[in-house]
Amino acid sequence: MRIKSLVVLIIGFLGLGWVVWFGYKTLFPKQVQILFKTQKPEKRDIQNIVRAEGSLEAQGTSKIGPLFTATVKKIHVKEGQKVTKGMLLAELENQNGGDAEMRRAKGALDTTKADLTFIKAVHKRNKVLYKAGQLSQESFEQSTQTYEKAVATVATNQATYDKEKFLYEQTFVRAPEDGVVVSIPVEQGQTVSPSAATPSVLFEIAKNLGVMKATLYIDESKIGEVKRGMATEITVDTYPYRPPWEGTIDFIGQSKAELPSAAEKQTNQVTYKAEILLNNDEGLLRQGMSVHAKTIIAEAKQVLAVPGLVFQLNSKVLEGAAKVLHYDFKPLDPEKKKALLRQTGKHPVKILWVVDGKSFVEKSVEIGVTDNAWFEILSGVSATDDIIADDMTASEEMKKIAKQIAGS
Repeated sequence: MRIKSLVVLIIGFLGLGWVVWFGYKTLFPKQVQILFKTQKPEKRDIQNIVRAEGSLEAQGTSKIGPLFTATVKKIHVKEGQKVTKGMLLAELENQNGGDAEMRRAKGALDTTKADLTFIKAVHKRNKVLYKAGQLSQESFEQSTQTYEKAVATVATNQATYDKEKFLYEQTFVRAPEDGVVVSIPVEQGQTVSPSAATPSVLFEIAKNLGVMKATLYIDESKIGEVKRGMATEITVDTYPYRPPWEGTIDFIGQSKAELPSAAEKQTNQVTYKAEILLNNDEGLLRQGMSVHAKTIIAEAKQVLAVPGLVFQLNSKVLEGAAKVLHYDFKPLDPEKKKALLRQTGKHPVKILWVVDGKSFVEKSVEIGVTDNAWFEILSGVSATDDIIADDMTASEEMKKIAKQIAGS
């Protein structure tokens, strides 16, 4: 009886142990280490966008500056004022005593003109006497020389007077055409000069504020993708909630552009200008506003795509993972791979890895539109392929493999 009870007790303990063990395994299953992750290509929209910064100015803006060093004596207009061609905008005071140089030149001209009148009359009489044989050839030649010198002196003094008159007239700054004064970057009493490091500007006059020109500065790495006629969206910080203004690239510069900001110049960034004309019938856009541009270079709707990380896998680490998992490792032929990556066809080629059963298979794919985060797949894999998509060193086991490879 005791033996029977002992057997029952042992069986009971064994049963209890099995229940505890099963419960533990159920509640705390063994963590299976995942060495890699896969994902299938997915359908999505992709846009290749070039972004750029710039500023606004009215179309056909004229910048009026001084022709000589002077002081701003009086300003006759205000910003935003409409002006007509020839209208007086400002008076300058030159460093030559106002019209003194002009009057001096006029006096010299009048004197030489009077001398010429007398010399011309004498030469005319001498010509008659010479023809009549009453004046020697030498005397007549001297008379001719004196006359020609007098003519030349009058011409020289006339040019000097015309120059001084022109410069004096430039002290009265007038509008070159009808328009609107959009900027007056000087004040009365200020000295201005055309030879300063940054030449002085007295006025900026726009023909028409209904059309604004956005000047963009596009990085050299992107300028090759930008073409005339490309649609571009423009936003300004002043109206963050307003829909963007829309325009098309109207002009692309061929030479390096100087960035307007001194801070940006110090970065040695190489940029090229592009220009877009914007409708400003609402009058919201103003001279000098900073703009942010978004140009859609290419776009694709609901195309097969993969993330950029799938092209960054370390094949040696992946080969180590294949050994751990007892998978076949099937890379492309090295020479064939080099040839594929070097080809310069319409579409670039990239390399990725797929899982096929218990094999890691390296494949080449043709790439279409990309935003550098996602890449359109044109050929090479299908929507059902399992593409290795994660960093192969993410797991602890793969970190060990990566360290072994790095140390070998």
